[in-house]
Amino acid sequence: MNNQFEKAINLLKNKDNETYPTFAYSVLNNYIPGQVYMDELKKSVLIGTDSGIFIVGGDEMNNALDSILLEIFRSRKNEKKRFTLFSPSKEWDQVINKLFENELRQMHRYSFHFNKDTYSTIKKGKLPNDFIVKRIDEKIITESLEFNESY
Repeated sequence: MNNQFEKAINLLKNKDNETYPTFAYSVLNNYIPGQVYMDELKKSVLIGTDSGIFIVGGDEMNNALDSILLEIFRSRKNEKKRFTLFSPSKEWDQVINKLFENELRQMHRYSFHFNKDTYSTIKKGKLPNDFIVKRIDEKIITESLEFNESY
């Protein structure tokens, strides 16, 4: 693994109160193609996929990546490409809102943490007849209306 990517992973792990989407780790672990930008002091990181989803992380008071973030946004907007920016915290929300002013539409998402201890105590009941449990694979994603090919 790239040393810079390791530093980025450590930066994300050091923020206990922040939650990062799995695509960030997928880019950092070279599972999916993307870009990683870090400032010289390694305090902040911007992680993006080729399909246009991004996440900022690290020290929200550090504005070293602001110009890169705005440049990427404007470039993708001019090329009519997707630009979805995730925020790991309310503090980052404030920074993003100030930086972009009215350029972005804010959406709310929820994150969940899997707790193995709690899960192991849950009794596995029988599913209702109209429920089906399937492993998510490429075919299911391809057939999904929510995820297009570029995603």
